Amino acid sequence: MRCTSLFRSPWPSGKGLCALALACTVASAATARAEANLADDLRRALEAGRPTLGMEWDNDAFGFSRDDGSYSNGVRFTLRYASPDTHTVRRDDGTTSLQRHVYGLRLGQHIYTPSDIDLPPAALPPAERPYAGYLYLGASRDTFWSEGNGGRYLRLALDVGCIGPCSGAEELQRAVHGWVGSSEPQGWSQQIRNEPTLQLSAEYSPGRW
Repeated sequence: MRCTSLFRSPWPSGKGLCALALACTVASAATARAEANLADDLRRALEAGRPTLGMEWDNDAFGFSRDDGSYSNGVRFTLRYASPDTHTVRRDDGTTSLQRHVYGLRLGQHIYTPSDIDLPPAALPPAERPYAGYLYLGASRDTFWSEGNGGRYLRLALDVGCIGPCSGAEELQRAVHGWVGSSEPQGWSQQIRNEPTLQLSAEYSPGRW
């Protein structure tokens, strides 16, 4: 392919534009292949992978605390699918490792309250944490490498949700406290207002140190 410049300008020359277009084409093709591989791996995980359902529950009562401290309650449900396929990855030094992916979905809710829920909002100290709820739905991909150094691990996750009355935290806490006979929280009328949330997170373990 021959590229020539028809005029001179401060913009890149014809050859420069040609090289830039070629680089963009190669990058686009690589991205398309990566997306196709990801979609195929996810499809295989959903079709042939073994699903794992999990639940996590945090509550300040588990610490035998006498107050309803700042992080009052948290519950998370997870559904994970492990891909049945492993992929051989060749490193720059010529060695290889096996790579495997686990895909997950999660639904969670967190409840935050001041240290003393018996106090009305006007009596709370200014530095106290406000009443707040957080509801979110997320997706993640875990990558595991099997290597001589004990293996590496990388998790990429994206959560979307909201804080405020939309989380349902007030209704859940009032209901649970009513069932078990705990104090009625007094300050939910002053909880943080509704706001959307978007959180991207990454977790990495280099394997054996």
